[in-house]
Amino acid sequence: MNLYLKELLKDYSIPLVCDYDGTLFEGRWFTKQISLFDMTESKLQEAMENEECLYSEPVNFMQNFLQQYAWGRQTYVLGYIHCDIDFEFKTGQVREFYPTIGRIVWAKTIDDKIRQLEAMLKTYGTFIYIDDSLDDLMYMESIFQNSNCHFFHLSSVIM
Repeated sequence: MNLYLKELLKDYSIPLVCDYDGTLFEGRWFTKQISLFDMTESKLQEAMENEECLYSEPVNFMQNFLQQYAWGRQTYVLGYIHCDIDFEFKTGQVREFYPTIGRIVWAKTIDDKIRQLEAMLKTYGTFIYIDDSLDDLMYMESIFQNSNCHFFHLSSVIM
């Protein structure tokens, strides 16, 4: 693990926030393709009824990581959702596979995620955010430019 991240995790007053897709769970919904090309709720429901969906597997490394570092601190999931089916499925997956996560927050856009992180910063004065999207992380870091906001790519956790 990144040494700076390891040092930050010693302070249990710093909330830990993790993305969903590709960070806590495999970034894949279907057997032969990652996602639907038509992400309407009706097409997603049809795919689920035809058992074309492959539920996303939890990332074992992240399960172990959160088991070790989430107890005793505010821990969030902050991920993207597209529709009600997505909301219900992902919320159920988090509750089943990540019992150490206390709060689940969903966003539809990167700007939604930024608003949620701004609220966390206002409440706690700091946070650690882990995501697998380097583009999202660099954009968020440019918005916050605050030494109390700590952004890490998933690779920093698993190295």
